[in-house]
Amino acid sequence: MVHHDIWDSDLEAAPLLFDAKVKGKTVPAVAVISKSALLFVLNRETGKPIFPIAERKVPVSDVPGDKASSTQPFPLITPPLGRTSFSIKTDITDLTPELHDTCAKWIADNQMVEGPIYTPVHLDRVTISFPGLLGGDNWGGATYDPSRHLLVVNTHDLGQVTKLVPSKGPLPFERGQPSGRFRPDNSRPLCQKGPWGRLWGVDMTTGKIRWQVPLGISDDTPEGKQLTGRPNMGGAITTAGGLTFVGATDDNRFRAFATATGKMVWEAKLDAAAHATPMTYAGRDGRQYVAIAATGGTFLDSPLTSDTIAAFALPKKDAGQ
Repeated sequence: MVHHDIWDSDLEAAPLLFDAKVKGKTVPAVAVISKSALLFVLNRETGKPIFPIAERKVPVSDVPGDKASSTQPFPLITPPLGRTSFSIKTDITDLTPELHDTCAKWIADNQMVEGPIYTPVHLDRVTISFPGLLGGDNWGGATYDPSRHLLVVNTHDLGQVTKLVPSKGPLPFERGQPSGRFRPDNSRPLCQKGPWGRLWGVDMTTGKIRWQVPLGISDDTPEGKQLTGRPNMGGAITTAGGLTFVGATDDNRFRAFATATGKMVWEAKLDAAAHATPMTYAGRDGRQYVAIAATGGTFLDSPLTSDTIAAFALPKKDAGQ
């Protein structure tokens, strides 16, 4: 999925095994998506791509002695499920004039440079990288609805700013400061235009996007602009009843979406961010439950305000009991 990985684009998310329906035939499939936000779908028996992949040229490294790969693999049908580039001229957030000006000044003061995905970090120049070290789909992985032939996955655009500096140790170069998220002073708002986090429904009969929606809100933004999408850690699950449940976001919400359309149909405010994948089970009372761990924490540095497992079910009168 990546050649000569100098971006920390390791594959943390577990692969998804499912049976795809392609051109009327059932194909044993495996899907993998990770920090690159690129979705690869292969025949899990032969290893051949179910949807085509091509090698494309990518930027070269300006670090002496570093021979970065000249090409990287890209899916040709499914677009990136997240931001994979940034333009200083056009992509700075316009959520508020104050945030735009703060981000523009921060970028200018640090003389940052941008580039497309797989741009190697420059020597002695701050490089803006998307999706970033925690971007794309990180740890959570995808889920699949076999009756609707939909792969559902949550991703976020958490860019990184990094530069390489000469090392004082035995190695020629090392990663140096600054290296951090794409936001000044570790603030919650990010410096690129949104959405900052999304939920996607990908049609596994064609490889095309069926729907995408922002995932998460920014409570501290002006009224009418809060649906920004939020950084998220943790995966989603789909149910036979046509729902997708997902926590993951750093806004302390747990949500249910209609799997077929991506429309949100329910949400609950938790005591902490639920950076985990939910589970569902049948209770002794015959009702179906959904549960999730809600503690905060993770690399998103969400406040550790709780240490609970929250469980939900339909009221008995709605469940026919």
